[in-house]
Amino acid sequence: MATAAETEKILRDLYLISGLRISLHDTEFNETAAYPEGVSGFCELVQRNPKARMHCLFTDRDAFERVRHAGRSYLYKCRFGLYEAACPLYRNGMIAGYLMMGQALEEGTGDVALAEALPYVGDREELERRIASLPPVSAEKLRALADTVALCAERLTESASVGAPPPDLAAAVVGYINRNIGSRLTLQRLCDAFHCSKSTLTKLFRRSCGVSVNEYITARRIDIAKELLRYTELPVGRISDKCGFSDPLYFSRCFSSRVGLSPLQFRKNPVKH
Repeated sequence: MATAAETEKILRDLYLISGLRISLHDTEFNETAAYPEGVSGFCELVQRNPKARMHCLFTDRDAFERVRHAGRSYLYKCRFGLYEAACPLYRNGMIAGYLMMGQALEEGTGDVALAEALPYVGDREELERRIASLPPVSAEKLRALADTVALCAERLTESASVGAPPPDLAAAVVGYINRNIGSRLTLQRLCDAFHCSKSTLTKLFRRSCGVSVNEYITARRIDIAKELLRYTELPVGRISDKCGFSDPLYFSRCFSSRVGLSPLQFRKNPVKH
């Protein structure tokens, strides 16, 4: 990760370029650094109301969750009509936090912000004054700024990206697969569970296990199916389901191609296989 001094400079430079507040957040969505430190005057006024503050927190957490699952930046409007953007920060291919740009008012939408915030703020005149102090930004500029923030997020983590990958990721994924072998397992689901990119997971898994993630999942399912065919009287369809196959026909084809026998043939003569 970039040093504290480098981080502070990047946040400050982004603020000077955009005029928008820039903040860093950890994986639990807690703010760890920001420039400037305080929120905009509009947000400060609105968030004096506890209900309004909860709206803000829920909107931001939803944005972070979207970023975590998608693995890319997300531009959105808050409950009160202000634009914000969130980007993932990676360490060794795994999400380590978030970079956020916020509190921008799209040109010509001050009346929207006023209508949304007025029920939570008693002083209309003060609210209008604070809305007027927000930096007006065009939709085109908002998209460009969001792209710039995404590039800066890469800069904040590029020093960590070339380091040694976490050695326990593949082992943790193997454990997760074995615990959930009967459910639908996809590469995206595993990436979501371990907050890492597909490229990182596939590279580390093959390096550690010698096979791809999908190859490992299929091999484990076939091994478990063999045990169930040997030692239980469960129907083939039920075994297919317990091992996580999408349907019995696919299970039979997959089993036959790997074992050389159909599931029923294997059940009759399992010793040599």
